[in-house]
Amino acid sequence: MLKKAMDWFKNLSVTLKLIYNTVFILSMAVIIVMISIYVSCTYTAHRGMQVSAPMIRELTNMNITAKIDAFRTEILQTSLDDAITGKDSTRNTKYQALKRYSDEFSHYMMMGVTDERGNAVTAKNETSNIGERDYFITAKNTNSFVISEPLLGKTTGKWSYILAQPYYQNGKFAGVVYASISTDEFASLFKKVNINGKNESYIVNKDGKVIASGDTSIIENEKNIDEI
Repeated sequence: MLKKAMDWFKNLSVTLKLIYNTVFILSMAVIIVMISIYVSCTYTAHRGMQVSAPMIRELTNMNITAKIDAFRTEILQTSLDDAITGKDSTRNTKYQALKRYSDEFSHYMMMGVTDERGNAVTAKNETSNIGERDYFITAKNTNSFVISEPLLGKTTGKWSYILAQPYYQNGKFAGVVYASISTDEFASLFKKVNINGKNESYIVNKDGKVIASGDTSIIENEKNIDEI
């Protein structure tokens, strides 16, 4: 009886060892797979996200939407300041307030405010009239936030977008608050993801002209999407 019990115990020990070894091997295999996945993801993130075309469009759209929302919030905040858009605000008061916002939102190349005719004063205390500019007319007629197509600055020689937000006094259109921002700000969004190591994401207008790209030379050369 004792001998049978000892033989049973030995056999049980062998069985437990086999179970233990099997579980250990499986556990190690799982750990190795997890490490491989982590290394692969880390390498991919380091190299830049290698994703499909539908995914890159989705990611780019999300980035652009978030960026535009942030810009619009800043311009809207500026337009709600009575020192800038108040009926009794003087030119100097507008200039001082615009300068303060321009210092706070330093990513803008320039900020300004107009009256209902387009007469403008800027954060640099300069005056001009932008009443015939497309972005002013569109903001006035649509009562909405507007982003212009890329424009080449006559004095700076730099490409930029104009962001314009209409404001109102007594329920009537009274002008726009506007800011210019470098095309490089938008270009950075397109460089965060790529397909096979290449940037192939663009924004085009209704005529097929590329108005935003990770490659700013495309903007500067005013290329059509068919030319890329």
